[in-house]
Amino acid sequence: RRQTLLFSATMSGALSSLGESALRTPFVADLAPQDAVARRLTQQYVFVPAAVRDTYLVYLLRQCVEAEQSVIVFTASCRSCELLAAMLSGLGVECAPLHSQQPQRRRAEVVRERLQLPRVELGPKHVEHEDVAVA
Repeated sequence: RRQTLLFSATMSGALSSLGESALRTPFVADLAPQDAVARRLTQQYVFVPAAVRDTYLVYLLRQCVEAEQSVIVFTASCRSCELLAAMLSGLGVECAPLHSQQPQRRRAEVVRERLQLPRVELGPKHVEHEDVAVA
């Protein structure tokens, strides 16, 4: 017997339509309703010239750490996540890169270690965590 599975961290309308058209009786496990995440999440957008982007990011992150706020910075790729982590560490901003190219054990360590501390987490794509300010 053949079984088709569709997994997605974010179920968009297009993915829902695909599931409905490709599957006879699709079962959907919605583990995190969209509105539940949005109520606990603070999003901030700052437009700055590219020439000062990194400098301003460091400034904002230092302010958040001083205020004991947790921050997740999203990057475009695993490589840019590692580069940003190296830059921030070199400038004295404690951070923990978190991405899919790391072994699962390392990712679990990062999450476990960071749950107790004000932190800056870096990662590509989608990461969800309650009580987090996004810079």
